[in-house]
Amino acid sequence: MDVTLDTALSLLGLPLMLTLLIVVGVTAYRQVRPYKVVGHSPSMGMVAIRWRDDPDHTFWLTPTSLQQQIGAHR
Repeated sequence: MDVTLDTALSLLGLPLMLTLLIVVGVTAYRQVRPYKVVGHSPSMGMVAIRWRDDPDHTFWLTPTSLQQQIGAHR
């Protein structure tokens, strides 16, 4: 079986590009949303979040204070 470099690159190109796009997409998403929403309290108007770098602690924040915390957390 005689596989040339052009054939090998064309066979590996698509999986490598898809992997690269997925990694870039996940990284961008985690930078935009450094938290995970784990609960809601509609009566109080609060959201329960966990920061991705501190997944053991849950914080209850209002949407306004969440936006302020995102700026301070980065």
